[in-house]
Amino acid sequence: MPDYSEGLIVNVNKLSSIESLKVLIEITHPLLSTPVRVINDNIDMISQGNNFIAFPFEFQRAGDIENELPKAQILFSNVGRSFVRWLEETYGAADAELNIIFARRSDPDNWENVFPCKIVSTSVSPETISLDIVILENKLVQRSIRFSFTPKRSPGLF
Repeated sequence: MPDYSEGLIVNVNKLSSIESLKVLIEITHPLLSTPVRVINDNIDMISQGNNFIAFPFEFQRAGDIENELPKAQILFSNVGRSFVRWLEETYGAADAELNIIFARRSDPDNWENVFPCKIVSTSVSPETISLDIVILENKLVQRSIRFSFTPKRSPGLF
């Protein structure tokens, strides 16, 4: 389980939370001179010396399938040509690295969690840009049952 900051633990356990976690996305690729950095908010945020541009997006988690890496979809509004042009030049963001980062405005340099992802497919419509991703490290899911009690393993219980 990740080590969360004391400030986050206190904030999450409050009856009326003061602030929420902000979702930041960082996309890096050899053809990008600087990484794409966006925050799902309406105000820019500087985190670890980098400017994350306010750009609302939707995050949809796909169904959970046992023994598979978690899948998700990120939907951006198609408001500019530069991102679409980059997707075309890179054949759908092949070899791009995407990080989903959770941080708080009160402590933006302390990333509470980072999920490295791989972009597996992209689609573009006049309204939206969709990135299908696979989360490479399933940090949050751990088996709840380490072993089961059987007559052979625990004969005294049966």
